[in-house]
Amino acid sequence: MSRHDYDMEIGILGNDYPVRDAEVTTATNAEISAIPSNYLAVINEQTQQVLGVNSPNYKVCQNKDLFFSVETALMETLGYEPDKVSMKSWMKNNGQSIIQHYDLTDSVTDITETEGDSLIPRIRVTNSYDGTLPVSVRIDTLRLLCKNGMVGFKPISEFTLRHMGNNFDEMQDIIYSRIESGLNMAKERMDNYKQWATTRLEVHKEDFIKVGSKILDKWVDNEQKTHRAEGIWELIEREQRIYDTHDPTVWNLYNGLTEYITYGMDGHNTERESHTFRNTFYSQDRRQKKVKTFLKKLAHETGGYQAFNILEH
Repeated sequence: MSRHDYDMEIGILGNDYPVRDAEVTTATNAEISAIPSNYLAVINEQTQQVLGVNSPNYKVCQNKDLFFSVETALMETLGYEPDKVSMKSWMKNNGQSIIQHYDLTDSVTDITETEGDSLIPRIRVTNSYDGTLPVSVRIDTLRLLCKNGMVGFKPISEFTLRHMGNNFDEMQDIIYSRIESGLNMAKERMDNYKQWATTRLEVHKEDFIKVGSKILDKWVDNEQKTHRAEGIWELIEREQRIYDTHDPTVWNLYNGLTEYITYGMDGHNTERESHTFRNTFYSQDRRQKKVKTFLKKLAHETGGYQAFNILEH
């Protein structure tokens, strides 16, 4: 992939808007007139919009350089075929900040025999010109069957880069090294998840609802907690029916709980493909923290059932 090829591809995605630094005194935005004169405004060269105002030490990282580094690492160095890498972008405030996903659709790990109950690696890249997001590259796994979101309680691999200006070669070397090691870790993590699907959930419905109501006490109104716990169990049983397992498994528990927290407890009933920028980036992390908190408390309240060690992976 040549630099020219990348410019054309990124243009199709609408992310190829080169930016430049300008002294605040030369920027035309009246809202930044009170900023110290040694600060620099980041300006979209196509629209002349001010995307951010930063200190003199801030170095701009161009979106196209960042994405080019990721795609070169994937497609040239690691050998992924372009048609096996699905890309999607979200921008905020006309390009002040951006998130781009790379789903590696050819790297599938089947968790159960159910069609579609599989995981793939996802690389999430962020950048901003207003300082709201760091330059970061994060590797997670994505469940294909229903796309609840990321699988796992923390990123498999995540690193943040300094805003290195035009030091493109250094950035590319760092990104390649981290992506390679992160994808190796993703394969190990997905293999661990297979154990979830064969690990029996050592808690019965009545105990789950009783303990679940107690856990939910701080999250929902008192009169709703039992109803919510019953709703989570219903989703666990639905997961069990989908996979035709004799007893509920840790995999059923995890996905039923994630489904409920995503679309029930927090009231998100929109289709997954219509996630907003905020849902895509911020609330996934919050939801995963809630899932982990619930599971740890469940394990504690039920005597630390054997599956808990797997849940810590």
